[in-house]
Amino acid sequence: MNNIKMQTKFDYKTMKYLNLYLMKYKRKTMLIYIVLIVLSLGFGSYLFISSFKQESGPNYIWPVAFGLITAYTIFQMATIERNLDKHLRNYFRTRPLLTEEIELSDEKITITVCTRPNKPQDYDWAFVSEIIELPGYYFLFINNNTPIILEKNLEAFLEGDLDELSLLIKEKCETKPYKRVDKEIVKRPIPEINYIDPVIEEEVEETDENKTNATEVEVLEENTVASEEAKAEQTEDIQLEEAEVSTEESSKENNAEESNNSSDEIE
Repeated sequence: MNNIKMQTKFDYKTMKYLNLYLMKYKRKTMLIYIVLIVLSLGFGSYLFISSFKQESGPNYIWPVAFGLITAYTIFQMATIERNLDKHLRNYFRTRPLLTEEIELSDEKITITVCTRPNKPQDYDWAFVSEIIELPGYYFLFINNNTPIILEKNLEAFLEGDLDELSLLIKEKCETKPYKRVDKEIVKRPIPEINYIDPVIEEEVEETDENKTNATEVEVLEENTVASEEAKAEQTEDIQLEEAEVSTEESSKENNAEESNNSSDEIE
């Protein structure tokens, strides 16, 4: 099989799909919200019913408190995508649009970030711990943390096509956990964003003239220390000479003053 080369843009759409998947499925944010709602309703009801057994009568403070917690949790759960849109808009106001060039083969995955074109990173397929398929993306998780994002859009392919990518993913799924999400997880429309251009790191090519090995570095450090010590000694000598000169000058001035005083007395 020929190598497949793709380009992934970390634009608003890609970041939104990734974060929504992480919140809804990977981090189980929705499940946490549901558990909080059930606990709030349970504790509020229990404390309210228990208050009827007290002589002071029913206590409405706890039901109101847990009711507010439940309402706030439901609001957060219902506006999770809207809050994500707000964070992404703020994010891209000051962040550039980054891209990655990804080359996939049977043995490894090579990633080259646009800001570091001379520093590609290789990942063996053994480091891929999980493969997730969405209607428009493949997420390859490295050690359950770092996702490699592969967009199914035809414009993302530099070499190869979607059929070759699907065949390669299918082969790798035989030995790795695989999960497919068929439903559309994004409900709100994707806005148009004016992206900032990324800054590419400039690297100076090393030649035989500017290369230094470890031994040369140690020699340079020793010479630097020696030169600093010599400078310190020279500074001390200069300070001593200046002190001696100032002493001589002061003594000469004192002698001149004494001679002037003596001449005045004679007159």
